[in-house]
Amino acid sequence: MRIQRRHVLGIVIGCMALPSFAFATQALRDGVFVLRASHTQSRPGTVEISFGRLRGQWAQPGRMLRRDKVLLYARNNANTEYALDVRRNVRSASECGQGLLSLGGRTVASGSYGSGPTECSLFFELDRAFADEAARRWNVRRQDRSPVGERATADFAPSRARYARGEAVEIVVTLRNPADAPAIQWQRGGRQRGPRDNQFSFRIRRDGQPVTPIEAFDFGGLAGFIALPPGGTAEVRTPVAPWGDVSLPGRYEVECTYETVLVPGGVQPWTDDAYGSMWDRTFTGRVTFEVR
Repeated sequence: MRIQRRHVLGIVIGCMALPSFAFATQALRDGVFVLRASHTQSRPGTVEISFGRLRGQWAQPGRMLRRDKVLLYARNNANTEYALDVRRNVRSASECGQGLLSLGGRTVASGSYGSGPTECSLFFELDRAFADEAARRWNVRRQDRSPVGERATADFAPSRARYARGEAVEIVVTLRNPADAPAIQWQRGGRQRGPRDNQFSFRIRRDGQPVTPIEAFDFGGLAGFIALPPGGTAEVRTPVAPWGDVSLPGRYEVECTYETVLVPGGVQPWTDDAYGSMWDRTFTGRVTFEVR
């Protein structure tokens, strides 16, 4: 079953990228609750909460929600930021909405929620201490990350050494997995819904002078994992123009970055028991080319 995940608008938007450092409160017992309303000032019947790093927020809790399944997994390689995914079975997606987590005297609001025909999910961002508390109190396995594909490398090169003025300049990244290394998979996509593919980033200089960078945001995008067996290679490329003007004649130097996620070979990513198998990886390199 596919669950559509929704980020909460207003004061909560973007909080999934930040750890939730919670406020102390004794107003709620341990559990997950409906969030009926949020306020910027304390009112009768409200509890003080955190939305990521935002402070000074209060919420009116509703009824306690049943926990049919709970997942807890790291969201960074350092295992300092965690997602708590609380799921419950429902009769209709209309029953889904924003929620509160109260545990050990601390309360946080959901950063986003998901809905499907028969299931709702609430996503809470926790720091390591709060994640440890949730794992202990609810007997939930904490899915920590460990390195994947440590020996994988990436080579960066322009598609050509010289371009005529007006020709499209492309950067080619070749991923390599050594012949005696374990099989891995790498994520392609996920940041291309927008004017460019933001798995790439470039810092451009022309004849030694910085080229003004172009800002462009993405809104996610479809993503998948591609196998990279022992001894395997994979190629991905992109035009440079969305990051800066490379149309003028000159000698260009470009600092290149490609960000992806690695998982072991044979693992089914984005399944309940595999979120901890992911490993963020950033490859870097430098290329030069001429425009005449």
